Amino acid sequence: MGMIVPIQGRTEAECLEALQALKGNPYFPHIYGAELRYDLLERHVEPLADFLRKSREIIGKKKLIFTIRTERQGGAFPFGKSYFQANILAMESRVPDYIDLEVETGDEGRGSWKECIAMIQAMGGKVIASYHDFEKTPGLSECEEILNQLSSYSADIVKIALMPRSKEDVLNLMLVGRRWKDRHGKTELITISMGEIGK
Repeated sequence: MGMIVPIQGRTEAECLEALQALKGNPYFPHIYGAELRYDLLERHVEPLADFLRKSREIIGKKKLIFTIRTERQGGAFPFGKSYFQANILAMESRVPDYIDLEVETGDEGRGSWKECIAMIQAMGGKVIASYHDFEKTPGLSECEEILNQLSSYSADIVKIALMPRSKEDVLNLMLVGRRWKDRHGKTELITISMGEIGK
C-alpha cells in the first residue's frame, strides 16, 4: 500500500470537487488511492451509492477507502447501529476497495464486528481494522495488546494511529510495529504517529 490522500468536504459536491482537483494534480499517477471521510459530511444530499459511483468515475482504478470515523475515535459520526448500517450500505454499492472499521479492542461486542467484517468481505471488499488515540501513545505492552486485539479479527489490514508526546513515542510505535510484523507477516500493517512530532 502506497500514498493515501484523505478527501474531506461538507457535502458530496465538495468531496467530488476535491477528487477532481486530486486527479488534476501531477502527482496523481503516483498515489495508491483516496480515502473518503464520509463522517465529515454535514449534509447528505444524494444516495450513498450514487456518491460512491461518481467518486469511482473520477479516480478510475485508484483504490478507494471508505471511512466513517466516529466521535469515540476523533471523528464526527455517532457510534451505534447506524455506523454498521452505513458501512454495509457502502459496500453493497460494490464501489469501495476498502472499508475502514473501528473494531473493538476489548472483549465486548466482538460478534457484531466479526459479522460486519464477514459481510464486507463476502461482497468483495477488504477491511482495515483500525484504532486511533488522538491524546497519547500508550506504552509498549499496551500497544502490543492493541495490535493483538486488532489482528484477532479476520481483517485484511491492521492500522494503529497514535498521538506521540515525544520522539521516544514515535520510536516505540515503530518498534512495536516491527515486532508485530515479524509475527504476522501475511497481514498488512499501517502504523501512524500523528501531529508535528510524528512527521
